[in-house]
Amino acid sequence: MPRALVIGDSFVRRLATSVRRNPAGLQLRHWHVEFHGVPGGNVTRLSAWARQQRPRRYDVVYIHLGSNDLCSSDNPSYLVEAILDLARYLLDCWSVRQVVVAEVLPRWSNSRYRMPFTLAQYNSTVTRVNDMLHERCRQLDGVTSWRYGRCRNSTLYSDDGVHLNARGERRMARNVRGALVSCQQR
Repeated sequence: MPRALVIGDSFVRRLATSVRRNPAGLQLRHWHVEFHGVPGGNVTRLSAWARQQRPRRYDVVYIHLGSNDLCSSDNPSYLVEAILDLARYLLDCWSVRQVVVAEVLPRWSNSRYRMPFTLAQYNSTVTRVNDMLHERCRQLDGVTSWRYGRCRNSTLYSDDGVHLNARGERRMARNVRGALVSCQQR
């Protein structure tokens, strides 16, 4: 039975809760999938967590990170390298067969928006990060980038403009499932 770990920020925490509530879950009957989502999680926190753990055996680790990092810095190169450092650590030290790096999702306007740059600047940086991640992952053995299919619609987001609503979480779950299944077929 393949084993997978989905790690990341509050999106992952919410997805784990959503999957537990829904008996069909990710619809991966022959998989053992675990989640580790940290609200406010960023690459530094998740990398520290991974290094504190005893290496575990997973066939696939799915990483969803980056949006919280971009709230305090608009340096796409640093973020991409930090995410890829985490991916390499998981490959080398945990002996993970495949690491999937998910793209960073955009944000939408809300009344509580507070960042040192505009929402348009933030989303432009998200696009740059995603393009860089996609290109860099193609250069690394054992690391794949994942572009979310049909998750960029504002109707899939909750009122906070950051997190996905129930419909968006179902779409994210289908994307995670697709990524894991695609790894199994390699």
